[in-house]
Amino acid sequence: MCIIAIKSAGTAVDWTILDNCEVANPDGAGYAYVRGDEVVIRKGFFDNETMLKALDNERIDQTETEIMFHFRIATHGKVAPATCHPFPMSENRKALCELDTTASMAVAHNGVIPFMPKDKMYSDTMQYISMYLAPLGEQIHNPAVRDVVEHSADSKLAIMTPNELYLLGSFIEDNGWTFSNASYEDDYLKPFASISTTYFPKKGSKKLGTSTKRVNREWYMGEEDLFNSGNEFDWNRYEKEYNSLEFCDSCQKQYDPATVDDSGLLTASDWYLCGDCIKDMDKIVKETF
Repeated sequence: MCIIAIKSAGTAVDWTILDNCEVANPDGAGYAYVRGDEVVIRKGFFDNETMLKALDNERIDQTETEIMFHFRIATHGKVAPATCHPFPMSENRKALCELDTTASMAVAHNGVIPFMPKDKMYSDTMQYISMYLAPLGEQIHNPAVRDVVEHSADSKLAIMTPNELYLLGSFIEDNGWTFSNASYEDDYLKPFASISTTYFPKKGSKKLGTSTKRVNREWYMGEEDLFNSGNEFDWNRYEKEYNSLEFCDSCQKQYDPATVDDSGLLTASDWYLCGDCIKDMDKIVKETF
């Protein structure tokens, strides 16, 4: 699903809201804000504590600055820092992978764009921006063009520019915040069970991390039967059966990271590769960029 959460100027950052967004949408986060005549983009955060520290380092008035946050649930492309939102409005796929950058516009997306080609690394949003949205250039300021984009994407987009924030699709306004859906609300989190650790991918993996104390019980019951009859998460079983595995971000097969030299695990965009794919790393990077 994902969620776009925009804090308006004059509204304080509410980390309770952002924590809810993180738990319900755990596949990576980022934010954007305007600085002068450019938009600053920071992304690739897999826990709010890290994002809070990054935001504090911006040295901006967090209350008076409009900030666009995005929390991702992966439907296409890999779970990795590079596939987090927001993205610069660019046709260059390498630029879309940048974790700290500035641009003339920043784009965040909530939804699925079904007509994008399948790709092991690039999400539907990244492909849509590079192939369709970015080539429009300054025409995006034309309301008629934005109407066409909204109907063609059939989902929700937020486009931040130095002078205006464009919202395409239906959004919720709530006490100085604007949301693309209701997954920020406490009621939305009722299906989430309290456990000692929770699901947060570590730079491209689908392992559990230790960022919060809730996990989507329905999601896990659909993937693996890791809950006992009392609906408690069987952490010991997970540790034994799954926690030693990673998912290759190229071939998508599970592998034991102990069998791979750590120096070869990451490409420039923080994708995890198994031993077989590392052998073809040069080819993968050339095809990617």
